[in-house]
Amino acid sequence: MKSNHTLGLNNFSSPWSGKYSSHFLFPIEDLENYLRSINWNDHKMWLNHWSKLPFSSLAHDTWPSKAKLDWFWGFALPFLSDVERLKLSGKHRPIFGISALPGSGKTTIGKWLSSASNQIGFPLTVISLDDFYLPYPYLDKVMSDNPWNVPRGLPGSHSIDMILEVIQKWQLEGVLYYPTFDKSLRGGLGSRSGWCISNPKGIVIEGWFLGCQPSSNIQRNSNETYPIFNPSLSPVEIEYRRKVQV
Repeated sequence: MKSNHTLGLNNFSSPWSGKYSSHFLFPIEDLENYLRSINWNDHKMWLNHWSKLPFSSLAHDTWPSKAKLDWFWGFALPFLSDVERLKLSGKHRPIFGISALPGSGKTTIGKWLSSASNQIGFPLTVISLDDFYLPYPYLDKVMSDNPWNVPRGLPGSHSIDMILEVIQKWQLEGVLYYPTFDKSLRGGLGSRSGWCISNPKGIVIEGWFLGCQPSSNIQRNSNETYPIFNPSLSPVEIEYRRKVQV
């Protein structure tokens, strides 16, 4: 489906418009169920509500020109609707999470949410798990024995204690002070590159394994629990996967 860089309910068709409904890759029923969960029982009222806003200016500069409409209707606008709901309810410093695979668009959609949330009067700051990678040389040390020879990204390469400290301080004081990580430093190995400070109404945490829980069925030196892996994991890979989940 063609993308449209101009964000406006009058500029492109919604999932309910009929003519283009088959172009959307997500189930419309799931979207309607989600809208009901955030107190929009009628999608027509939801569309009418957002049509009052000049969408051509709603974070227009940060919306990716090649993004399919699925992202806007199935994720971005419903997410912003939930932010607005919490704003109206008086929710104090809410925390949102985005979990998706690397390269799927988490950072890109985060920039749009930061900009759009400012326009509805409830500014969000988006922080990435990637910014909480351990600093050099600790990062290299913990990654030195992984069988895939990657410099970062696996569970165990992040400073979990710092994440908790940053969030707790923000919840208590309203000041978000968090590190940044530059993946281009040290020849692509990456390193801490500074700190940022903001005073958001809410925060969004994004990461590729955010919210994942340790697997309870990992077996040592066996591929019986991984029938979908092709080629199958080696004994060393299985053992390492077990170790980082302990």
